[in-house]
Amino acid sequence: MKSWIEYTTTEAASPKLWQLAGNKPFITAYAGVSYQNAINLNVMSRPIDYQNKEDEQLLLSAGEMTLKSRHNFAIEELNIDLDKFAYLVKGVALPVINFENWHLAVQPNSDNSATTYRFKADNFDINIPDKLIGAKVGIAINNLQSQGSIHNINMDVTYKAKADKISINYPLFDSNNSELLINDLTIEQAYQLKQSKYVDGSFKSTVGSLNYGKQNIGSGVLNMDFKGINFKEIDLYSYFDQDNLPNDNAKPAPLIFNIDKLNWHNSEGDINLVINLALTGVNSFDADVGMDNIESMKFKFDAPSRVIAKILAQWNNPSQDGVISRQVDNMDSYVQMMGQLFFNHSDMILFEKDGVKGFFTDVNYQKTAPNVYINGNKMDKRSFLNNFDDLEEDIDDDMEDDF
Repeated sequence: MKSWIEYTTTEAASPKLWQLAGNKPFITAYAGVSYQNAINLNVMSRPIDYQNKEDEQLLLSAGEMTLKSRHNFAIEELNIDLDKFAYLVKGVALPVINFENWHLAVQPNSDNSATTYRFKADNFDINIPDKLIGAKVGIAINNLQSQGSIHNINMDVTYKAKADKISINYPLFDSNNSELLINDLTIEQAYQLKQSKYVDGSFKSTVGSLNYGKQNIGSGVLNMDFKGINFKEIDLYSYFDQDNLPNDNAKPAPLIFNIDKLNWHNSEGDINLVINLALTGVNSFDADVGMDNIESMKFKFDAPSRVIAKILAQWNNPSQDGVISRQVDNMDSYVQMMGQLFFNHSDMILFEKDGVKGFFTDVNYQKTAPNVYINGNKMDKRSFLNNFDDLEEDIDDDMEDDF
């Protein structure tokens, strides 16, 4: 059995809101309290349409919030729904900010040790007009969905998100302001805070396709994980109570960073990158890292020149529907020439592998081993370090010549 309490905003409390809500209460709320001290709260708002003297307009649909609590007043479930929010400026064709069908649900588990959430928005748009920043910028996200959980005690975090389409308009891309369109984007992250001050985590993402203007540039996959990152390097943990975080004087943990798969695919083939790196004596991303810090390193990079050439040919012709073989052939010759110019003094780069031209390297370094394996061949560590130095000098010299 419950007793109910009703609350409404009054004209006297806010005459302007009363008027904008059609001379009715902007907010109406109902609270139900059971004999077990459980509370149900329902808050509803009326739509408003507000325009100021600067020709700025705010459109807000009817909204609703529901909250359920347990007998100890702990939140059991929270839901917030809003059909539309838009901010418009006179003379700007599109809303500066617009989102539609916004829903957020938050639900702690039974012992309040963890909280899960779900979020969705059918459309979320940001359009910045020229007069604000000197260039027109637009971002539109369609069917954005996200869900995750945060453990309130050990602060483990999981997060998943996906979006059907993300379109970006920015004049940096070209003078015609062609649209960059990301289709079927997925993101999955997880963080685990260890008993020391270090975090283990993973990040996975896929791109179904990337379009620039009329060009389909390809699809991509990224899978990476890490261990032993200082929690202060993860922005997420800045929101937690610092008193509950581990002692900052803890000894630096071994840092392990892996890119298990970085792949970009188009009709000409695949670019692939794999990195496995183990470091000691490093406790932040911006620390100086020397060879003494590297316990092991595996680096494999395969980039056929025609895959790169097609990407560049498409990027240079966004208004064209696809590219022809001659355009790819010409760009392929250019890519190979520039590669030879930058990397011709390095023994670490192969310009052909299994009959395919491009840029290929496979490095296997172990601190305890006397030699380094480069593309299957043994190289002593001194020569390996000299190759790194020569490669850096070649790049620096070529960059100076270009500019």
